[in-house]
Amino acid sequence: IYFFFLMIRRPPRSTQSRSSAASDVYKRQDPSSALIPTLSFESMEWSQERTDLTFNIFFLLQMILSLIIFFFFIIKMAPVSFELAYEDLENALDYTGNNFKHKVKGVFLGLYNFFSDYATVSALTNTLLAALGVVSSRFWVALLLFEVIKRYPILLDVLQSLYRPWKQFMYVGLVIFITVYCFGFYAYLDDFMRTRYKGACHTLLPCTIFTFDFNWKSDGGTGGYLYNKMESDGFKENLRKGEYEKDTPFELNPKSFIYDNLFNFIITMFLVQIWGGLIIDAFSSLREETEKRLDITENYCFICGNHKDTLEKAGSNKNEGWSHHTKREHNVWAYVFYIAYIRSKPQNDFTGVESEVAAKIEKGDISWFPCNKALVLQNVQLEKEEEDNDKEIIAKEGRALQTRLSAILRRMAKVQKQMSEKKELIASRLKRGASSKAQDPRKGTI
Repeated sequence: IYFFFLMIRRPPRSTQSRSSAASDVYKRQDPSSALIPTLSFESMEWSQERTDLTFNIFFLLQMILSLIIFFFFIIKMAPVSFELAYEDLENALDYTGNNFKHKVKGVFLGLYNFFSDYATVSALTNTLLAALGVVSSRFWVALLLFEVIKRYPILLDVLQSLYRPWKQFMYVGLVIFITVYCFGFYAYLDDFMRTRYKGACHTLLPCTIFTFDFNWKSDGGTGGYLYNKMESDGFKENLRKGEYEKDTPFELNPKSFIYDNLFNFIITMFLVQIWGGLIIDAFSSLREETEKRLDITENYCFICGNHKDTLEKAGSNKNEGWSHHTKREHNVWAYVFYIAYIRSKPQNDFTGVESEVAAKIEKGDISWFPCNKALVLQNVQLEKEEEDNDKEIIAKEGRALQTRLSAILRRMAKVQKQMSEKKELIASRLKRGASSKAQDPRKGTI
């Protein structure tokens, strides 16, 4: 309906005349050969009054639909908001159910919870804009097109990137303001620059405001505006009168050259680009966070936290992979319904397990969730435990063999040492016998 509003427009005036070119084209067409009958504005007798009536009908329809949506939203969300408000009051230490003050406080707290919700504010805003479009101006209905921002998370990230680094924006904006003030102050003090400003620099405040304003409006900043104004006021008029020839050399003023280019470099090319860089960095970080959230939502079980590939691999033999796990074993809505059942059940009827779970729910403790546990992973865990046990046994046997081998090697080293000592002893005895025989040749051999 929104886009239909934008497409409604007044018909071209050329088609209302029988002598126009568009009318001649319609006359030359053969109605019998057309697959879709052509729609002529001449037969409709479209007028401004009819356009206004069409707008009013659709705006009124938009307002009625918005009111219906907001009414159903009240029926759906208001009881929840008031119930949460009274639960908060019941948890308070000074709560008494029969106290009129606490009842009134619960009403106001419930209204605050209801109207502080983002969805409530959005529905109420749409209703008010539709109503303003009927009673005030059609412009308010055009603002309903911003509803598309709520439909696409990437657009929300774009908006968040504009206000998330607000501190950095303030600091850079302060530097820009100080820089512009310095340029405006210089223009106010210098006679030549004050002449270029054409009466906009008679005091310091208008000079600063003029410098800041035309820095964003004019191509090339304030210097570009002053240069174009100088050309339009003097050079072109003199060229028209013939006072300047085409080959007249261009005279460059050093003050204007330095002022214009330095201003353009510092403000437009440096500080403004820093501002844009902050927005790009914020958007990149938001996009990474969004992708990370999507990865966790799509590839990890919300209950146990196991990865999708692990569950698919474990249940591949029994066709009990990711889909079976998230729908049968760890269905999120089953846990939500169980929590609602625990909260709605009287405490006197609790079983032992339900009492323990209810106590943990009140404390915000999620240790009763099967973290890193799943039925499909039980066999895999048993196999892994058996494999770990086998590895431990093999490791123990290996260590025992290593100990025995070390003992054998020590014994072999000891025997080798003893053999070396005996060999040296025999060699020394033989050497002494040979030397004694050489000294007394009368001694015979044994």
